[in-house]
Amino acid sequence: MNQKKMLQTIFSETKQSFVLSLPLMASNLVRSASGFVGTLMVAHLGKTTLDGMALGSSVFFTLVVFFFGILNSVSVLVSQHYGAENHEGVRKAVSQGFVLAILVSVPMYFIIFISPFVFRFTHESPEIIHWATVYLRTISIAILPFSFLIVMNQFLVGMSKTRVVLLINLVQVPFEILFTYVFVYGRFGIPKFGVAGVGYAFAIVFTLAAICNGVYINKSRYRSFNIFANFGKISSDYLIELIKIGWPIGCLSVIEVALFATVTFFMGELGSDPLAAYQILSQYIGPSIMIIFALSQVATIRVGQAVGRNDRAAVKRAAYVNMLLGAIFMIAVWSVFIGFSKQWIGLDVNVADSKNNELVRYAIFFFIFGGVSQFIDCFRFITIGALRGLKDTKKPMRISLIAFWLIAFPCAYIFTF
Repeated sequence: MNQKKMLQTIFSETKQSFVLSLPLMASNLVRSASGFVGTLMVAHLGKTTLDGMALGSSVFFTLVVFFFGILNSVSVLVSQHYGAENHEGVRKAVSQGFVLAILVSVPMYFIIFISPFVFRFTHESPEIIHWATVYLRTISIAILPFSFLIVMNQFLVGMSKTRVVLLINLVQVPFEILFTYVFVYGRFGIPKFGVAGVGYAFAIVFTLAAICNGVYINKSRYRSFNIFANFGKISSDYLIELIKIGWPIGCLSVIEVALFATVTFFMGELGSDPLAAYQILSQYIGPSIMIIFALSQVATIRVGQAVGRNDRAAVKRAAYVNMLLGAIFMIAVWSVFIGFSKQWIGLDVNVADSKNNELVRYAIFFFIFGGVSQFIDCFRFITIGALRGLKDTKKPMRISLIAFWLIAFPCAYIFTF
């Protein structure tokens, strides 16, 4: 391949990856708005209710991260079969994705059912435990439709239809916010359900969204894939492959989330200023992680499709191009965050108040350190995404387990205390 053609190929890959990643970034941001607004609504019900929701959310979020992380394997198989132009393979991957969604929902329901008994061993008040239980019992209604939505989302992502995913979220999220408002506060003749209203709202919207998405896929140009044919019928080879690819993805997600939760605990032990500074940083790390996560998904899609086409050169190109895009995005985002760190911090606290000097000093340091760590972490995330496209999910899980809990955790403990 001559130099001019090689540059054209790299430019084409860069353009395609960029175009695919933007809707995913926007979609992640839109989705985060729903949970944020829901928390704000519950906050107006009182501190105890909010604390109960926070306790319940921590359990539900952990379950979603692990069990629904397993469902990310659907896009891996879909991308490879789509790249190979194997429509039957795509159909079976999605069909077994629905079976897997049902299977992972069962332990989620069980854990939520026994959670009130586990809460009794915590130091939380009975009232907080009550509201946590109410929240979990109602939000659990949304589990099955939510899992089906994820499978359909993974089907579209695996075929590079990220704009469709964004459009679906742009329609769905406003309804989530509206229904949450109606059920939490009781509007338009609906009784006031309080924190339980969050669960009812999400259950209704997810159910309607799952039905609408299914109808849309079945009536659109994607109907040729027949993803709902033989719904519920088990194809053991595809189901086992989805589980083999998916469970390390779920474990990896829990490994990462658990470490960040531990770091927050460490910060709390150091005092209110370091903890507050870390919380300020955390709200800005969110958008940064969404950018990295989107590029990681794109790396999975592009590598998976290249594997399906048996194009080794395209596999390498997709991985390197997305790493380059990640580096550019991180430099741009964190240059703004670090360069104007005092202004960002000033949105949460009064930086001119001398009582906040220590907090501001910690926050500025965390911004600088956070920017450097996010820049480095983007390469890890995107590499993991590329490896998923190759169906290699166990090695990244093992490496992350060692790096996070056998190296990072002891170092964090030693340097902190």
